Amino acid sequence: MTGHDATEGFTTAYAGRWPKVQPIRLDLTGRRVLGSDRRGRVLTVGLPAGDLQRVRLSSSLRSEELDLLAVWRKLSPELTGDPVVAEAAKDGWLWSLAPYDDILLVHAVPRPVEAPRVYLQRVTRDPGETTATLHAELRVHGSSTQSVTAEASWTEHLDELLVPTQPQTEPSAAIGFT
Repeated sequence: MTGHDATEGFTTAYAGRWPKVQPIRLDLTGRRVLGSDRRGRVLTVGLPAGDLQRVRLSSSLRSEELDLLAVWRKLSPELTGDPVVAEAAKDGWLWSLAPYDDILLVHAVPRPVEAPRVYLQRVTRDPGETTATLHAELRVHGSSTQSVTAEASWTEHLDELLVPTQPQTEPSAAIGFT
């Protein structure tokens, strides 16, 4: 079974029959676009760099196995006779029949996929104030950027009244924000 790209969900069968069902191994790999395929007992999911995917994993049933479940048999005939509900039950979408596990798939990267980009809008400072406010937009690759630190540097003008020298300049730097 191949071609699970860009789907909300898909069903893939285990090898063997109960009670001798063989497990499926989930392999996570890097890929340019999100996608998956199944070969034998290996389901490979490819994630782009820095991507996160939250998935729900549940078991599916064969149509003839639905009546083995007491919960299914207790549902009204209007529900069990509806082909859409039966298909959802078979595919593991009814959580009362096939409980799920939440799984977070992560393609971690050592540094952001894209460098942060700053779009300077404007700087404002009221007359007589010693501070200014920077109004800007910062664009980051959200899923691969943990934090951003802005460093500021400037030239400080010093005119000490108690020091009998000419006014001087001194380089200064600080962390603007993280």
